[in-house]
Amino acid sequence: MQWKRLSFFLFINILVSALTTILVLWIWDRTHLEDVSAPEIEKPNFIIPITQQPVLTVAPEQGLLAYEVKAGETLGEIALSFNLSLDELLALNGLSDPDEVGTGTTIFVPSGTQFPENEQGWDVEGFEIADVPQVEIVGIFGIGDIASERVQIRGLISETISLAGWRLRDEDGNSYIFPQITLFANGAVDVYSGSGVDTVVSLHWRADQPIWRSGETAIIVDHEGIIQAIYLIP
Repeated sequence: MQWKRLSFFLFINILVSALTTILVLWIWDRTHLEDVSAPEIEKPNFIIPITQQPVLTVAPEQGLLAYEVKAGETLGEIALSFNLSLDELLALNGLSDPDEVGTGTTIFVPSGTQFPENEQGWDVEGFEIADVPQVEIVGIFGIGDIASERVQIRGLISETISLAGWRLRDEDGNSYIFPQITLFANGAVDVYSGSGVDTVVSLHWRADQPIWRSGETAIIVDHEGIIQAIYLIP
């Protein structure tokens, strides 16, 4: 009976100790409870710049085509390409100042427009033609031979002319943009259709095939979109 009594007291002691430990832990937990809520993340103190994209100037309509302005192009030249006057192109896009449009801007142009022809070549009615042309196309030589085909251009005024940004165009939409070159008083320069080394008197279109054909009209447009020369190839 003695060992039963000792076992009973031992059990009671263990039970009391366990209850005491649980009670102490519970009190400790209640008195030392920390705020475990997630800390507020500080918002970054910077502004992400937004790159402005070209905006369409008018809503698309049937018969119109979106066109992205390329580097070096002017609205006058684009209007000429689509057989429009500059005022017509501005009105079509709800614009009043051609300088509002820059490289990468999307505008609207008539879709499916072809260059109209008559017995004189392009119909340039409605486009601004220089009252006093600064240059003339003397002739287009070697037609059909990429190695020798060239357009000879001559100055008509007694002053130097910067041809930078001017364009030589054909009726098929091909366009040569003149580099930084100066045409001296009454001087001349040849624009070859093929490849070669540019000099002060010879430039190269670097086309892979001949540009010109008999009966076609060539024009030269300055950087403002004004026609400076018209030439009908015999």
